[in-house]
Amino acid sequence: MSTVKMNEQQKEWAIKGAVGIAAFIFCYMNIATPAFRDISVLRLSIRNSQKRIELYREVRSLKESLDSKESVLATLTERSQLLGKISDIAGKSKIRIQTLTPRTEPDGGYIKLRIEMDGQSSFLSLIKFLQAVENAGAAIKVKDVSILWRPSTDPKDSKLNLQIQLVFETFLKQRVKKNA
Repeated sequence: MSTVKMNEQQKEWAIKGAVGIAAFIFCYMNIATPAFRDISVLRLSIRNSQKRIELYREVRSLKESLDSKESVLATLTERSQLLGKISDIAGKSKIRIQTLTPRTEPDGGYIKLRIEMDGQSSFLSLIKFLQAVENAGAAIKVKDVSILWRPSTDPKDSKLNLQIQLVFETFLKQRVKKNA
């Protein structure tokens, strides 16, 4: 009888061992494997969130940079003020303006303002004028300068012996952004 008991005890241990192994495999497959999968998904989600945060910060800094660069631009309604500013600077620099022609054309979200100016000047007055326009505060850039020497027969115009043609360019904002 003891051999039968031993065999039954061995069978019982074998069944307990098989049930234990099956329970371990079942728990591992149903609890541990999904947990590891969830952990890897969460790690990937954290990396993506960190990249999104970095991109958000970069976009925000680029918007701030754009706003600061746009702050020097005039709006379309201020076009005549720019022309007046150029005319005032020319008067202070002793340049005689013959024509001052503005032209606008759309360029993306902005309007490109091209100002063509013809006039008479001396060389030093022209240099003073160009420096004053560049430092005027508006984002007006001198695009083209043409100078032609013409001796004057009129004693009043003896100093204004240069015929000048200038082209200025700037961009205008189409509308003013409201601060939110």
